[in-house]
Order: sequence, then structure tokens, then C-alpha cells
Amino acid sequence: MTLKKIMYVKKLGGYYGVTAFALYPSQYMLGDSHGQSSQSYLNALADWLAKGILSSRSLSRILISAEPLLSPKIKYGLGLKARRSSLPARILDDLKICRTRAYYTAHSETYRAAKMKDMEESEELGKLFIEEELLPKLNELDSEGFINEVINMFSEDRGLPSLNVVYAGIDRVIKCKPDALLLLSVGLNIHKITALNIEVSETNTQTLLTKKHVIPRLVLYMASTTLYYGVPSASLYISLSPSSKPPAILFINIKGNLVQVERLLDEVKELLDMEEPPKPFRITYCHHCVYSRVCWFR
Repeated sequence: MTLKKIMYVKKLGGYYGVTAFALYPSQYMLGDSHGQSSQSYLNALADWLAKGILSSRSLSRILISAEPLLSPKIKYGLGLKARRSSLPARILDDLKICRTRAYYTAHSETYRAAKMKDMEESEELGKLFIEEELLPKLNELDSEGFINEVINMFSEDRGLPSLNVVYAGIDRVIKCKPDALLLLSVGLNIHKITALNIEVSETNTQTLLTKKHVIPRLVLYMASTTLYYGVPSASLYISLSPSSKPPAILFINIKGNLVQVERLLDEVKELLDMEEPPKPFRITYCHHCVYSRVCWFR
């Protein structure tokens, strides 16, 4: 199938041991987001992403170049869930935002997180985008003879596998749970199998690159899916914000490593060994923290 060029790719540089690429749409794919309803924009975003994932030669070349991201300190947690308590991979987000918050997540058996209505609504919007927009669009287009092919797709409602990992020195399973996961056959003649983790959020991509709070988790997802499937893996961050420029960022491993993520996991290990929460470095996010009601420093 022949399509106009619909996706432009720009290399951004290194982040936490991997390489980031900005993904931009052609103007005709998303149009003027200011004149669209929210639902119309999300529909156009899903259409652009689905066609780009399947047909973009630039994206295909990048995915073909992806290398496995592994570390002797990170192992697949097969069969360990029943024998060990767990930690969410999102503890890495917490650690980047506030060390005290990460402590409470590490000790969730003692400190219970409050529910935040806006967070729940944002998560629900992301789930609806995955289940009702992006994956159905990929499924609809997959039979049309593009250069890349979706072998399988997973999400919370579509049998997402258990992507548990364990880290040396942490006696808990770390649960990696991307919003969606695609197994792709990349390239018309090469047919390289690559796993693509997908993370969806209303946070724009510039905030993501500035704060870097989600990136370590996306890198850990790459390691977990490589351990599970034995193939190279990439992570795709999609912003649902119409003002986000670019709308999506791809992270892949090109001669990178997990050293920076391992340092964060070493910090998690320290937090697990602490009997009292550490003092926060700053209080910028305290007004919107799920642990604000139980925090010692509020």
C-alpha cells in the first residue's frame, strides 16, 4: 500500500542510557487541533499513529536498529509473584518527583495512597484511547500490506502478559505494566521482530523531556519485554494533549545501557531498608500527592 509521508522522525539524543526520537505528523494527518473537539483529535491521533507505526520507513529503520537492553542485575521474575511481595515500576516516577513519596510507595503495606479524581479520570481517558481508538485502528489497518506488521497486541483488556522483573538486592518483584504492548515484524524484507511498549498520558512531551520523571520506567519496560520475549524492545510515549509538540516520542536502545536506571533501583533498595521516610528535597508537588494525608513532612 502506498501512502503519503505521514510521519517525520527527529533524533533528540540520549536519555537514561537509551536514544529518544521525536515523532511528528504531516499537517494533513492531525490538521489544526485548535479547531477540533477532543474526541475528533484523539481519533485523528490514533489514525496517524497506527498508520505511522505500520507504514513509516523512517520509523521502521529505527526499530530495525534497536538492540536488546539487558543487565546481569535485572532478571525476569518468572514464578516469583506468588512468593514475593511486589513493587510497581511507577516507583521510579515517584523517585524522580520526590524521594519521600517513593519511600511511601516502597512501604505501601504501611502507608496507603489516596485516590485522586483527576488522576483516575486521566488514566481512564488513556485506557479508552488504547482500547477504543489505537488498537482497533491498528487491527483495522494491519491487513492492508504495510511494511511493518502487527503480530500480536496486548493491553489490560487484551491479555497483557506478566512482565515482572527482579533486581539484585531487592527482595521484591517489580511489576512492569505498559498501557499496551505490540509485537511487530519490522521491514518488508528483514522481518525483524521487535516489542513496542506504549505509554499514554495527558502530560505533554516537552514536560516529559524536561522532568524526565517517566523515562526510567519506560526504559525498564524495554528491559522487561526483552527478557520476556527475547527480542529487542522500544518504548513509545504518546501525549493526548492537543498542544503537545511532538505528539509522541520513541525510546530505543542503540549501544546504550541500564546503568542510570540501576542507580535509581539502588536508591529504591535503600528506601526499602529505611525505617523512617527521608526528608523531601523540595515540596513543589505536595499539594497534589497521593500520600499528602500521611506524609510526615506536611
